[in-house]
Amino acid sequence: MLSFFKRTQKTPNLDSFCLEPYKVNFSLTRLVPGVDNVRYDVRLSQKFLNSSRKIIRHFLADHAQTHNFMEIKPEPGWQDLEKEFEEQYRLLLIGVVNQAKMEREIQIDFLAQTAIVKMILGEIRNQYECMIQAYIKAIRKVELSSSTDLASLIRLKEQLSDVRLKRPFILCRVGTEFFHYLAQIQEKHVKQIREINFGTESAVYADIFTNPIPHMQDSHDDFFMIDEYRILLGRRFDDPDQYLTLIELLKSIFSELFFQYTSLPHRKTPFGKTEVAADINDLIKQVKNIDCLINYFQSKREYKKLKKTKPPKTEIEKLKQKIKQQKLLFAFFYKKFDHKGLIKKIVASHQIYPIIKEYCPPLTPQQMVQYLIKPARRRRIVRQLKRSGKFYGKNFSLKPLKRQVSIWRKILWLRRKEIFIDFLKGFIRYHKDFENYKILKEAMDCVNIVHDAKIETLSRTNHTLFEFLLPEESVFQEKAIINHVIIKSDLRGSTQITRLMKEKGLNPASYFSLNFFDPITEILPHYGANKIFIEGDALILAITEHEQTPEGWYSVARACGLSVKIISIVRQYNFECHKKGLPVMEVGIGISHQNDPPAFLFDEGKKIMISPAINQADRLSSCSKALVKRLENVKKLFNLYVFQARRGKDQFFSREEETYTRYNVNGIELSSDAFKKLCGEIELRIIKAVLPEISNKIITFYCGKFQTLSGQFEKIVIRQAHMMEFEAYIETSRLKKTNKKFYEVVSNPYFYQYIDQV
Repeated sequence: MLSFFKRTQKTPNLDSFCLEPYKVNFSLTRLVPGVDNVRYDVRLSQKFLNSSRKIIRHFLADHAQTHNFMEIKPEPGWQDLEKEFEEQYRLLLIGVVNQAKMEREIQIDFLAQTAIVKMILGEIRNQYECMIQAYIKAIRKVELSSSTDLASLIRLKEQLSDVRLKRPFILCRVGTEFFHYLAQIQEKHVKQIREINFGTESAVYADIFTNPIPHMQDSHDDFFMIDEYRILLGRRFDDPDQYLTLIELLKSIFSELFFQYTSLPHRKTPFGKTEVAADINDLIKQVKNIDCLINYFQSKREYKKLKKTKPPKTEIEKLKQKIKQQKLLFAFFYKKFDHKGLIKKIVASHQIYPIIKEYCPPLTPQQMVQYLIKPARRRRIVRQLKRSGKFYGKNFSLKPLKRQVSIWRKILWLRRKEIFIDFLKGFIRYHKDFENYKILKEAMDCVNIVHDAKIETLSRTNHTLFEFLLPEESVFQEKAIINHVIIKSDLRGSTQITRLMKEKGLNPASYFSLNFFDPITEILPHYGANKIFIEGDALILAITEHEQTPEGWYSVARACGLSVKIISIVRQYNFECHKKGLPVMEVGIGISHQNDPPAFLFDEGKKIMISPAINQADRLSSCSKALVKRLENVKKLFNLYVFQARRGKDQFFSREEETYTRYNVNGIELSSDAFKKLCGEIELRIIKAVLPEISNKIITFYCGKFQTLSGQFEKIVIRQAHMMEFEAYIETSRLKKTNKKFYEVVSNPYFYQYIDQV
């Protein structure tokens, strides 16, 4: 049947397949161990623990079906309880992210999540035991009652027996559902904040912590494997479909395809243990790679859809070639598995799914597979069913089993192929989850959740205690300022605007107030900015950062967002003023960062800030009138350009700053120090783009997100450009590019729309 795949036939070149390795960036190695020098000491919020217990009791009551039974009842007010828990979990994790940001260490976040998982896994088991004790207590109470209700007593004992019998599945379902609930909260409230600070690589929760395997006492349980992964594996050491045997087979297949050795080198895990090196194993753990390599059924469906759209012939030929290669690779995989005698067991395991609950117990899933593929075992299994029928009080019909034997014999060759692909995908999902479970277990073994007051005090004294608490559990004190950002908004031509409005008999004071100062004042609280100076043509704002408050360490990002809003406000009111025949405003904004606290003096009780950042922001917001005139007829793509004047022989400059001149018309300039600070605040993605409709030159953008104090997420785009050198009276067409760079905070909505599409 597979004769078309010969040993002499060369396997397809895998370079044409876009295979992806599966890797989890998870480690705790950079953290300092606790007092025992082995584990990490962690103190978790007691309020969060108490709320977790109540939620867990609800989930247990659901899955054990004990809602209406005597003392075994969930807490009242479920909706209020759910809201309280969600808010506590959100605040706890945001505090953790801020703590990790403060220490500039993502592993603190990993440690907190690991500790929470360990605590909840333990609490699920504790609450299950409490439920069992509640049943025992209820049974004893009925037995000691003067008027014993025999029916109630029997029902109680039956339910207790049922809950004990279903223990593995109750714990698994409660744990799986609870951790998916936690994942939803993370996705809703924490994911963006974590990505802003540490990038997308920091998102490990979904695969590590929503894994169903940690909730099972036996990770190779047949019923669990069938329900969760649709696979059934051998349990004996010499079974050809035993887990480790199948992994070695897949590694040898992948190694042969990649012309590598089957004995791979070893490496240390983040927790000091040894495991096989990642190269081949990382490829095996990626489920998408199976579809990519051998699932030509999926490619054929894509081919049919593609033909309906009438695409170019090259696309059709490319897909046809891919299908041809996938068939060859499928035959290669299939032959390897068939040679080990695995295909029959894989197909038989698939066939027993519909009837497994009819015969298990008393049979095991493995016995049902044996019944299908080994006729010699059937008599023994039939005798076992007859004997068990007396114990279970029913007769087990053999018709469903015989029907599956008949179907199994007649399964078409094409259907066997599809079953084989489904098995591989299910097995690889299990392998990925099992590997992630090992990582999580090793991490949890390294976590010590401290309950002893002496250990807690000792660890805190030695600065080895990691405390993850809710805000109300932390002691509040005013923190010192550690650095600050100055935003200078320079309003141009205010004198001329005032003169024109007075000539028309209009009020210039109300014009500036309603169109500029008042709208800006309204948005300042969203960005944590304060006014430090204001006059008719200037507005100076400050955003400060305080020690041990990492939730506020977004001063430059928020200054950029605030500046974009100011430009947007000016544009909006200019549009309205133009329609009404009123003067329009022009501004220039400069943003400067100082990595020190500002100085303050008091004038008649009024606090006045003193900082060199104010002078720098003033220069950044300036605009040369001569330069505006010179560039009047030049096409300008952006609102900001910075030029460096060439030094002449007879020129003398007391400061380097005086050699720069700016074109800043409704633009925002960010100082280089502020840009460096921004790079440390949020994750910035670099985009080098050519926009044909604008320019043929490569434009460099940095884009990212930040969160305002009101909880909204906003995007910012920074343009990096080179300063141009010029000499007085030289034509602008002869400008020369320098190595020095400047940074513009982009306010044009067009560029935001473009970057959203990249």
